[in-house]
Amino acid sequence: MDKRYQVFVSSTYEDLKEERQAVMLTLLKLNCIPAGMELFPSANEDQWTFIKRVIDECDYYILIIAGRYGSRDHEGIGYTQKEYEYAFDAGKPIISFLHKDPEGIAPEKTEPTSEAKQKLAEFRKIVTDRKLCSKWNSADSLSLAVFSSLLNLINTQPSEGWVKSNQIYSENAEEILQLKKKIEQYELKLANLSTLEPDGIDDLSKENDRVYLEYKYEYFDNSYHGGGYRENINRTISNWNSILGRLGPHMLVEATNDDLEYRLNALIRDLVLDKLKRKHRTENVSDITILNKDLMTVLIQLQSLGLIGKSPKEHKDSIRYWSLTPYGERYLSQILAIKRKLK
Repeated sequence: MDKRYQVFVSSTYEDLKEERQAVMLTLLKLNCIPAGMELFPSANEDQWTFIKRVIDECDYYILIIAGRYGSRDHEGIGYTQKEYEYAFDAGKPIISFLHKDPEGIAPEKTEPTSEAKQKLAEFRKIVTDRKLCSKWNSADSLSLAVFSSLLNLINTQPSEGWVKSNQIYSENAEEILQLKKKIEQYELKLANLSTLEPDGIDDLSKENDRVYLEYKYEYFDNSYHGGGYRENINRTISNWNSILGRLGPHMLVEATNDDLEYRLNALIRDLVLDKLKRKHRTENVSDITILNKDLMTVLIQLQSLGLIGKSPKEHKDSIRYWSLTPYGERYLSQILAIKRKLK
């Protein structure tokens, strides 16, 4: 029978939102049911009974450790460690994922006090001594590690799991329907989260902020050795909304660096061609091309703003393919949609 396994994901929360979302999506791709602190508000003593029940209902347990020890109970034990110890004592199959470079984690995502750092170090040692651990240093590498490790664990230690309602006796149908609703709610919640503006971009240049783009071009100069073409370098001003508006539609599926360079060159031509013709008093202006360093700056900035990313499609070649993120698609529709004119 086809089974869906319920997997409890335990970690600190605020510093690992992106990583948790990546793990949740990976679990859904594996037809697993993610469970964790997204099910309940901030931890407190009153919820501990509920948390234990959720862990008891899960087939597998995933622990993620980065730069924070997290909030603690009245005895000074972190809730993440408390969940881990409970799962360990209950005999749950556990996979632990520890950050590869704790010293390299951004300061705002680490513990501010030496006491908390010591607590985290002790917790890491407990986990390392008990079980084999995988290492990660980004949301992508964590997602891949979870995918391969959990798949191997399911194959070597299959659990009871959940099955579809048409595969079991009718008296369990209502329970399965509730489970399916729960999965749908998670999928909807994750889909909605992926369309929200990512955290940490408030101090980045975006939207209608100015962007200075350097480009090279050729023009016919009558005074140049009796008349000939000369190359020049100049720069123009655009903004991020204009750039995304020009590049974005071509990344609704996916586009290569060359595709995006071509579209960006077209944007620059629209901005500067008439000006260059007037400046050099000639119609013969050609080969307007953005400098490669500025092309890379544009792509890196759009990626940093959470608008584009590496295409999820598999390719056999080594070419880089870009596509819009769910947030990028929503943002593009906002800036390109035709607005209704008020009477």
